[in-house]
Formats: sequence, structure tokens, C-alpha cells
Amino acid sequence: MRLLQYDQLLNNCLMDLLTGTHMKFLIESMTGSSIKRLESFDGLSQQQKQTRIDWIVDELKNNGVLPQDSSVDSRLFVMRSADQKEKGEPVNFEGDRYVFEVMWRLVSHDIWFVWERAEYLQHEDEDILCQVPFKWTPEPTPEKPKAKKAKKSLLTGFGPGAVIEEESESQDEIEVVEAEPYSRFPNADYVKKFKKKKVKYDDYPSPEECIMEMVNYQLKVFIFILVQRNVLWKWLTIS
Repeated sequence: MRLLQYDQLLNNCLMDLLTGTHMKFLIESMTGSSIKRLESFDGLSQQQKQTRIDWIVDELKNNGVLPQDSSVDSRLFVMRSADQKEKGEPVNFEGDRYVFEVMWRLVSHDIWFVWERAEYLQHEDEDILCQVPFKWTPEPTPEKPKAKKAKKSLLTGFGPGAVIEEESESQDEIEVVEAEPYSRFPNADYVKKFKKKKVKYDDYPSPEECIMEMVNYQLKVFIFILVQRNVLWKWLTIS
């Protein structure tokens, strides 16, 4: 789903992930920023692919997608059983399994992201729902504002002494430009306040438990609607 906004689709995660720009756009959708040195994976050697996976892991850590203490074996990640078979090498499925393990970490990040906002997304009031559009690609980090020097005219005096004096004064007059408050997800605190369970991030339930919780809630809502419709239908038929 993250690649739909880039008009890209993975038919086979194992084979397509490290081809073209699939990985580049996947990471950009999760971090909100572009890795300029990361482009297409086509035509790269195994070592070059490993280097780029290391770049990607650092980027994910810096943006809070992966914990700082997590590690990814780039050698295993770029290993493919299909590539080994094509080259006539002994087939090892260890790399394939490892790719799914790493991808599950990224999927878990998205599951927790939705779970944090589940109560808000299920709110009955349309006006409240429309206040914060759902978006899971963070805002890009703004560039640091540059300090601006106040320019002074050097024609207010005569002779080299006056010019030197005014130049030294202008160096001290620097306008400090304050950066606007930055939020990766604007109004995230407002959305999360609807969460009934106040849990620290480190104590979040497992992704599987989060999925079951959200599914069970939706089932309860669905059953409630069915019961209401059944009651209404009986009332209409009786009357």
C-alpha cells in the first residue's frame, strides 16, 4: 500500500524489493525524506546492495522507524535463493526468511501507528474525524533557517575609516530567524488522546495483539449494527 502513491506495486516481495526504485520509495514513504544517494538497485553488485541496505537501516533508525539498538545483517538481506539457483550455486533459503523478518519489523511499525489512532479513526462524530486526515507518511524535516545579516549602506561617511567602521558594525548585526515548530505528524497528540489505554511506546502490545484488538472492536460494531437493523426490521413488519 505504501508504494501505491508512487504508482509502483510489488508482485513478489522477495524478487522485486531489490529491483528498480521500489526500496527507495518504500523508505521515503516511511521516513518522509529522500535519501539522495539511494537510487535504483538495478545493475548493482552484491557489495553495493549491502552498502545501500546499511544506509537504509541508518535512515530508519534516525527517523524512529527502527529502534536504535536494532541490527540488520545486510549480507543476509540481499541474499536470494532464486539468484543462487540461477547462478548454479547451492540454494540457501536463509536470506529469504531474513527478508520477511525485516519486513515484519516495518509492518509492525505501521500496525502500532494505526493502533495508536484506532479510537480516533472509529469515532462516531464526523466533525471530529475530519479534523485530522489520516496520513502515515511523516512531514519532511525542514531545512535549518540561515541567519540573515542586516545590510547597511557604506555611503554614510567619507574616507576609508568610515567604510571600515560600518563594515565591522554590520557584522555584529545579525537577524536571528527562528524555525517554526516541526512535527512529523501534525496534531498527533490530539489524535492519540482518544486512546483509552495510556501505554508507553516500549510497553505497546505485540503487533498480533493490536490487530486482534482492532478486529474484535470492528466485529462488535458490525454485530451491533446487525442487531439494530434486525430490531428495526421486526418493528417495521409488526407495525
